[in-house]
Amino acid sequence: MTAAKPTLSGLIRIYPFNLLIGARAVAASGQWMERTAIGWIAWDITGSAAALGLIGLLRFGPGLLLTFLGGALSDRHSAIAMLKMSKFATVGIHATMAAILLLGAMDLFLLGILVFAIGAAQSLAAGPNKAIIWHVVPKDYVPLAIPFNSVVHNGATFAGPVLAGVLIAANDSATVFVLTTIINIAFLGVLFLFPANLGRSDKKRAQKGPKAILQEMWASLKHVRGDRFLGPVILFQLILALSFKPLLHLFPGFNAEVLNGDAVTLGLLTGLHGMGGILVGLVIAGRTNTSGPVTLMACIAGGAFFAAGASVNLPWLTFLLIFLAGGAAIIRVAGIQTLIQLQLRDDMRGRVMALYILTGEVGMALGSLILGLCAQFIGMAGVYVLAGVTAVCTTILFWPSVMKGLSER
Repeated sequence: MTAAKPTLSGLIRIYPFNLLIGARAVAASGQWMERTAIGWIAWDITGSAAALGLIGLLRFGPGLLLTFLGGALSDRHSAIAMLKMSKFATVGIHATMAAILLLGAMDLFLLGILVFAIGAAQSLAAGPNKAIIWHVVPKDYVPLAIPFNSVVHNGATFAGPVLAGVLIAANDSATVFVLTTIINIAFLGVLFLFPANLGRSDKKRAQKGPKAILQEMWASLKHVRGDRFLGPVILFQLILALSFKPLLHLFPGFNAEVLNGDAVTLGLLTGLHGMGGILVGLVIAGRTNTSGPVTLMACIAGGAFFAAGASVNLPWLTFLLIFLAGGAAIIRVAGIQTLIQLQLRDDMRGRVMALYILTGEVGMALGSLILGLCAQFIGMAGVYVLAGVTAVCTTILFWPSVMKGLSER
């Protein structure tokens, strides 16, 4: 008797997954509200693309040190424990930001400190946040669960920025952080409904202490480096992250220089990118086959859409191309994540997924700074063209090695 084929209707009947994904939908919206508001505050204070790049470096820079550590701690302890710790810290930081904004005391220095703290808190949970999906659904549902999770994330990239833009236009940025504080408290409460050992590896670890953790981190690096698929795809993801990831963070500058928009336009711009991801994600979430060529074609398409969106002089066409770039993004992200998850040993899942996230953190931190500085010379439109062309060329360069690694699994 053959097992029933995994279906989307079956996935949404899995209670732990439903609980997690419902809470994530709200929490991710809050995170995108936070990102939109931070970008708006930085641009409002300075009007400088370089300042946006600096804030991006401070926001994602802590991930260079803490993301991999968070994955190692997750493998040694549990994913849910790392998520709880991260949310406790995030609640305190968001509440502090709300208070400072309400007092009218925010400046670039304080913003930088608080953004760095947010980045540190969220970096520790980045790897566990991805790895935990594996622990709340049966293995044969993973290829459905990851795209569905991406749909939820992209729903947040639509709802969060739009709501943040409306709140900023109607009131001020402080209102955004009051609401995100409440959202994070609610998500923290949901996390306590899960077993305390959820996401803990069954592998026994005899050694304890910082030295043992560093040894485990080094072992996972050696594992990735020696793997014919994981090595090339992680390097590919790093270079893509340098070009793709900073573009969303630089939307405030793109909105001001290319579209001459306000806070509402910024929310709409970011929201349309997320809406493209939602619609495409709903299509791919119903498929259990993850194709390497389709994922790589999405990387090429995303780069082309961003470059074209910055080149045209028609706002409606720019919005359409950004919408299409969002659709390409979810195919790229869900495809790469699914392919990686299906190749991993369970005792290394937290560390390798943290390494995957780390490439994004490195790309966002360094890419934001580099592209922000480039914008001073070639303008914001030029930066988007440069990043898009880089993504296209990188994908073409890595296509043979990625496909060869997949064929040898």
